[in-house]
Amino acid sequence: MDIDQTFIVANTLPIDLEQIKQRHIIPVFSKDNHPLISQAQLVETTREAIDTLGFSALEPQIRVSHPVMGRFLKPRV
Repeated sequence: MDIDQTFIVANTLPIDLEQIKQRHIIPVFSKDNHPLISQAQLVETTREAIDTLGFSALEPQIRVSHPVMGRFLKPRV
């Protein structure tokens, strides 16, 4: 992945969407363990919105500093 030099990379690492789906878990509210939107859902929903509006987008350049802690909605195989 090429990094846009205007992006502040700090202590982040590049990751692709499939890795996020497989290795990162769903964030939850600590109060009641209610699931929130995952990073993968955010990227996919944004892409769907762009497509629906008739625009095109390049592959997302995703960077993370750490895995999201929460829970799995489906058991891993």
